Amino acid sequence: MSNNDKRTFVYIDGFNLYYGSLRKSPHKWLDPRKLCCNLLQSYNKIENLYYFTARVKDRKSDPTISTRQDTYFRALKTLPKLEIIEGHYLSHPTYMQLVNPPLYRKVEIGFKIGSKYQSVNSVEVIKTEEKGSDVNLSTQILLDAFDNRFDVAVIISNDSDLATPVRFVRTRFNKRVIILNPHSFDKRSKELSQYAAKTIEITQDHISESQFPNPIDTGRLKIYKPKSW
Repeated sequence: MSNNDKRTFVYIDGFNLYYGSLRKSPHKWLDPRKLCCNLLQSYNKIENLYYFTARVKDRKSDPTISTRQDTYFRALKTLPKLEIIEGHYLSHPTYMQLVNPPLYRKVEIGFKIGSKYQSVNSVEVIKTEEKGSDVNLSTQILLDAFDNRFDVAVIISNDSDLATPVRFVRTRFNKRVIILNPHSFDKRSKELSQYAAKTIEITQDHISESQFPNPIDTGRLKIYKPKSW
């Protein structure tokens, strides 16, 4: 490493990345190291990558989701100096309000009696929430800054909850922070970006140019992209 090179650590909010850039994309087979190399300067020498996520559970509507995730984890583990740090998912039934509720719905109250109508404002849904990644990411980046392990921190996320640790990394430890935003410019978190030296929006062109090979040949076995991807 030359004197001009910058030790660069990458912190990936997997949940935010997925819902911002990958969920509706045909390019889910993403190589995050390649993505960073395509977006950063040549003097950013990537030394470590942390991928913060949680294991999903199969559900009736998608009985193979955990298998696809396991396959992607295997792909990620082929990258040098990448560590997967897991939080957890919570799923529970809850009622959520409709954006455009119908004025009324018909409710049967008996064959001989007839029926009545009542207003509908909400429906019961299964709500899935990822827990732990923002705390894990915040803790890791602050520890690494305290130990002076990097010159530049790259965060792939648009989560405003990360604004406080980013502020401390910038002001307390005098480190440069770059945000790679998986969401569109109009959804950019102002709270997060105000403390970053630079914010770059990740586009679908960036995603498509940063794919793993298919298959990934490890020398002992081959890892294939899930067919539905």
